[in-house]
Amino acid sequence: ATPEKSTIRFWKPFRKDVGIKRISVFRQLGGVGDCLMLSPVFLGLKEKYGKDCHITVATDSHYLGGCLPHLFRHMAHVDEVVRVNPFEFVCSPTRWVRESYRNTPNHIIPYCITHTDLVIDLNVVCALTETAQQPAVTKHRTDIWCEAAGVNPSCKRPSLIITDEELEFGRNWCNEKLGEGLRVGVVLSAADPRRTWSHAGALAHELACRGYKVTTIDLLNTVDGITPMIGMPIIKLAATIAHLDAVVSPDTGILHVAGTLGVPVLGIFGPTDPELRMREYAGSYVNPQAIVDCSPCWYLYGCTKKNPKHKDRWFPCLNKLTPQFALHELEAMLKRFGKNLPSNS
Repeated sequence: ATPEKSTIRFWKPFRKDVGIKRISVFRQLGGVGDCLMLSPVFLGLKEKYGKDCHITVATDSHYLGGCLPHLFRHMAHVDEVVRVNPFEFVCSPTRWVRESYRNTPNHIIPYCITHTDLVIDLNVVCALTETAQQPAVTKHRTDIWCEAAGVNPSCKRPSLIITDEELEFGRNWCNEKLGEGLRVGVVLSAADPRRTWSHAGALAHELACRGYKVTTIDLLNTVDGITPMIGMPIIKLAATIAHLDAVVSPDTGILHVAGTLGVPVLGIFGPTDPELRMREYAGSYVNPQAIVDCSPCWYLYGCTKKNPKHKDRWFPCLNKLTPQFALHELEAMLKRFGKNLPSNS
């Protein structure tokens, strides 16, 4: 058998866990939230195989300007990060499941495959599990990844280590751009447009009018009159978010960045289940079932298919959620965290 076939674990362990000191974990696909949610796997591996075991993460540098390697380097219990392009080498399970990688040549097997005791492919196991369970998805992604890796960590909260220097950058940015007051970040869009809340800009304006210190968070989009948090590398962005009092976000990467750092999050959800995304985070969420009783549907119904002729029918679970409703939920959450609301609020 080739090294690839003899060492890769997928789904459940099939070999004795004896003498394993070098472990390679493959996560070459996005996104930011997924990478953070799988980080407890590394703690589980250290607890199972000993703190001296060497964990290498094989990831890709093309997603969002190469942010994934930077994320993994800032996670506890990761010893090494290597870049492996999935169009040059990808583990067998991913080749079977993702059609775009069926023709990956795999001619050159990377060092993290040939010089390791165990390879764990975490590229597609969540997608397969959730697809099989639709629309009644019941497992948190962290639990799926931990089960696939054969570990049960003592803590399932994601990890992200920010240095004092990076935190100082974030503190200075907030002081200079936002000033004193209750600081709220509003995420304008999700990585998947089917999870984007179209009223985020209106909420940002309403918050500013009420005396909040507001910043919008997005890769490209801005809102007139609102200070944008834009163009930062992922770790500097995280260090800046760490100095906010709250973040309002749809189901996307920034929600997980803020939650990982302990910043209170108001999650805006529609087709996905907030309980399966925010379990480990401080904050609250807008329950999509308060808007429509068919949510969360996990993209199964016709309203999840964008139709320019019927914009009002596209994702009613998100489009019917008003800025006023989200504002009420945000202020209720802030009060629970002991925050004093602006006098205009």
